[in-house]
Amino acid sequence: MPAGRPEIKFDLRRVEILGTIHAPYHMVAAEFDVTERTIAGRMADKTSDFCIAYEKGKKKTSETLRSAQLSVAFGKGRSQATMLIWLGKVLLNQMEAKDRAAIETIPAIQERVRILEQGKDQEIAERDAKITALEARIKGMEGEGGT
Repeated sequence: MPAGRPEIKFDLRRVEILGTIHAPYHMVAAEFDVTERTIAGRMADKTSDFCIAYEKGKKKTSETLRSAQLSVAFGKGRSQATMLIWLGKVLLNQMEAKDRAAIETIPAIQERVRILEQGKDQEIAERDAKITALEARIKGMEGEGGT
């Protein structure tokens, strides 16, 4: 008799169906009456039949959804402007002018932050120098018998 836990046999067709609905691990675990840890372990091995079946199901749904979106975007005699805009943003990395402008300002903002941080570093260094000078003065006064 082999040591360890018995091998769990999963119905890969059911795993694929769960993949088509992008089922979270807790749902898959409940379906097979196992722990989420068991499912996470199977999914971690990207070459396992379990993971391949689940990912196959997810891919089928993604392809169907994309096809449906494109059908709506170009569908039945008139296009759906909102869907065309959304697909342009997602698939073609298109963006509105205000979004592009915001992205283009990021380097300038980063430079301002760097300058401000340097200014604070300089301010702190100046305060430290003043404190050191005051401490030296106090020590000098103590040495002269000022206490």
